[in-house]
Amino acid sequence: MSTSKAIKIAMVQKEINQKELSELSGVSETTISHTLSGKTSPNTKTLSRLAKAMSMEYSELIKLGE
Repeated sequence: MSTSKAIKIAMVQKEINQKELSELSGVSETTISHTLSGKTSPNTKTLSRLAKAMSMEYSELIKLGE
């Protein structure tokens, strides 16, 4: 599974950019950027916050990366 792939797909589907996702989720733009580039892997709490910000369940987000 690719977490970065899942987040990228969700962002495209929701028509949201990194800055907007950061503002909605409370996750820093740096963390989002590092996650999307594969430099870091977010923890479950961060993924949950990102999913919620995109009006998704955590499990929905994870499935996108499979």
